[in-house]
Amino acid sequence: MSLARSVATVLLAGLLFASVLGANATVAADQTVLDDEFVADRLTDSEVTASVSESLLDGVGDQQSAFVDDRVESVVEGYVASQTDALVSEVYAYLHGDRAELTLTVETAPLIENLSAAAEQRVREEDPIALVRNYSEGSIEERFAGSTSVTSDDLARLDDNASSYETVRTEVRADIRERVVDELVDELYAEVTTDELLALVIDDYDPTAYSDAEKQRLLDEYDAEIRAALEQRVEQTRGEEIDRRVQSRLDDLAGSVSTDEADNVSAAATAMGGTYVQGVAGEMDYATFDTQVTAAQDTLAVAVGDRVAADLQAQLPAEMALAESMPAEQRSQLDTVASAVQLLDVLVFVFPVIAIAAIGLLFLLTGSIGRTAGVTGVTLTIVGVLTVGGSLIGRSLLADRLAALPEPIGGVIESFALDTIGQVSAQSLWVLVVGLAFVVVAVGVRYRSRTESTVDPMA
Repeated sequence: MSLARSVATVLLAGLLFASVLGANATVAADQTVLDDEFVADRLTDSEVTASVSESLLDGVGDQQSAFVDDRVESVVEGYVASQTDALVSEVYAYLHGDRAELTLTVETAPLIENLSAAAEQRVREEDPIALVRNYSEGSIEERFAGSTSVTSDDLARLDDNASSYETVRTEVRADIRERVVDELVDELYAEVTTDELLALVIDDYDPTAYSDAEKQRLLDEYDAEIRAALEQRVEQTRGEEIDRRVQSRLDDLAGSVSTDEADNVSAAATAMGGTYVQGVAGEMDYATFDTQVTAAQDTLAVAVGDRVAADLQAQLPAEMALAESMPAEQRSQLDTVASAVQLLDVLVFVFPVIAIAAIGLLFLLTGSIGRTAGVTGVTLTIVGVLTVGGSLIGRSLLADRLAALPEPIGGVIESFALDTIGQVSAQSLWVLVVGLAFVVVAVGVRYRSRTESTVDPMA
């Protein structure tokens, strides 16, 4: 081989070395730090988005958080993740030249909508009685005060099934009837004379045989018996009045239901409580009761969702255009970065083309597959060894320095740097494997050539 051809071979090998090295670096960057999905994934998994989520949670009022309950954190984290993806996509579209303008608009509507929906879902899953207790003025039990005693367990039994529903209604009516009878006994006790009361429990009672003090002592002594006798008389002689008073109490309870509240949430909760009152005191069958409770719960869910949405709309701006507040110096720096990124986008394709062209020129120059494979293999092997070794050394050196950076940005930089180095290392291994394969091909071609040259052509 002439000196000129040898020099040209060395130059082409150098060109191949540089182009493969450049291709390795640019492709690794294109697959990592210059890829919007890669960056968005790392940011979403980092402490940066967690910090943003915490700040946003602080901006959501305690009342709205209470409405949404334990779902608020996951809703906010999901919103931050989606906005991060959108902002990263917009920035990278601008950097890669796919977008002319950069606005970086953050819309709060998705957050408000998701929190509102979460609040609605929570209400639909909540125990109806607990909802009335939490959101209406007063408890359901208080509405029955003075007429009958209804406990939370009784109200829960209304929801169980038709049989439990009717059992509670029967028990309530029996309790009201007992109260009415006691009232009539008290009234009758006050109306009749002492002698008439004592005559109910003392055989052959003689009013003249006792002093007033003795009569009072006897009244106290026989109070339970006297009242039992009066109760029996009331049951026997005033049955219609008892039924009338019981029905009047039930009608008063059923007619006491009102939704005249200033707050829609409170109004909806009050209406739900009214359904329970109607179920106990009104003429409502179980199927109707169950349907109305479900409808009232849906109405309350919508009211709570609307309340959360309205409060958040008052607290948060509809959108924030972050790019508008970006200083001119930062905007200029971003434009410089965009120019560099777009250059790298070109080099991602240019370097491989140069490498292929260098291999082609080597073949034209040497006219030998073996020599071309040999030069190519050695060059690629050197590139592979250097970059794999450099990646390992770089990872070791950077790990300690990056770990010292403050969080949360330090964790993000560390993730980007180490993942990019890892990508370079992985690609370099492939370059090394391909280089060794070319070397094997070159050795094989040379061995075959020598074998053929030693074979006697006349044999």
